[in-house]
Amino acid sequence: MLTVTVRLRFWFLAALALVLGLLMGTTFLAGSGAGMVAQPAAVTLEPAGHFGGWLAAIAAPLTGNTIYLGEGSGFTAYGVADKAHPRQVAGLPLPGEEVSGIALAGSTANSATVGGGSGNKASNTSATVAGGASNTADGYAATVGGGVSNTASGNYSFAAGFRAKALNFGSFVWADATDADFSSTTGNQFAVRATGGVRLETGGAGVTVDGNTAWHAGNDGAGSGLDADLLDGQHGTYYQARVSSSCAAGSSIRAIAADGTVTCETDDNTTYAAGNQLSLAGTTFNVVEGSGSGLDADLLDGWGGDYYRVFMVTSASSATTVITSTCRNYSGGQITITAPRAGVVVVEANVRMMLGHNEGTKDQMTLNLDTTTTDCYSVYDQVTWTIPAAYPTATDEYTFTVRRAFNVTTGAHTFYLNGMMNSGGAGDDKFWNARLHATFYPESAAAAAGAPAPLKGGAP
Repeated sequence: MLTVTVRLRFWFLAALALVLGLLMGTTFLAGSGAGMVAQPAAVTLEPAGHFGGWLAAIAAPLTGNTIYLGEGSGFTAYGVADKAHPRQVAGLPLPGEEVSGIALAGSTANSATVGGGSGNKASNTSATVAGGASNTADGYAATVGGGVSNTASGNYSFAAGFRAKALNFGSFVWADATDADFSSTTGNQFAVRATGGVRLETGGAGVTVDGNTAWHAGNDGAGSGLDADLLDGQHGTYYQARVSSSCAAGSSIRAIAADGTVTCETDDNTTYAAGNQLSLAGTTFNVVEGSGSGLDADLLDGWGGDYYRVFMVTSASSATTVITSTCRNYSGGQITITAPRAGVVVVEANVRMMLGHNEGTKDQMTLNLDTTTTDCYSVYDQVTWTIPAAYPTATDEYTFTVRRAFNVTTGAHTFYLNGMMNSGGAGDDKFWNARLHATFYPESAAAAAGAPAPLKGGAP
């Protein structure tokens, strides 16, 4: 009985070795991975336990091939030739450890899985790429469900479709066939690119957002429970409707109902009379305008605009008048202005003088504006010019400006430019020419115009 058993085992092993020899150079696929594209992996395997005796019969045919094994296969990882890029065998890459899962091409981390396709990579613990091409799942427990050029980088993320990028933790990204990346922007985000539109069929159950029912054409109306037709919590009937009717001539609206209809009443009195500053022509009232209206609408503080007018007059003289030690008026050096009412007149004279000087004698000249021809003195406004005695003998030309303000009453007022030599005098001191300006400021407008305030008590 023992002899028969040994012979049966021998012929079984011989037949198995022959088959493996014929399949030399072929990739073995087992379990559910039959549709995967194999990638070579220099891993030799031996049966677990006491079956190690027939390793020599099958080791050579397996060299250079990739074998995908189902769970419970009873095989053990024997060696990994490429230490830099070891193939993961069900999370147990060390030689001598028993296989208890599926060893798949493209998986480079514990419990990572690539179900098939081309150019796919699952490079983090429990990461999965179900299939497709050029997909990467490198987040912890990340998943690419399929498609092309998708990436699931966030932990617990999911990506599928075309160029979907689940970059954040817990994100779910699905992208349509548009040739552009579509990425998540934050964690725990549900992101979908569907340029053809989004269609949801709920069998009438509806859609909720954060526990709230989403509005759509199918649940519109008062029975929707959404109150989408309310304004500030009120239905449209709560608000006053637009007035939809009118009253006939001789009557007027007395009341307006909520629906916009009106209640009319007959006018109590249709006899009208024009009041003050009004005129009545038939049924038309007009406002009476102009000086006869009695309204004085064009007055300010009871005065017309002309009352506040500021105006100026000018005069000039090129006469030559010698000045001496006695105050005298410059010939032609005067100006007259007519004030329409009380106010202030500001007079200004620009004077050109010729003054002679003898060395050793002090010369002093005074100019003044006044309402007489004999006053050359004003405490604040006179102009005085001194030539020291030490200056050499000479006759020179000088220019002076004299300015003074005067209170005036209604009527014409004349102002004079006067001058005298207080000391010295060479006999050739004279007025050469002058220009005078007189500007009138109404008393109530003087301050607003920037003119000096009226000189209460008269000019000095």
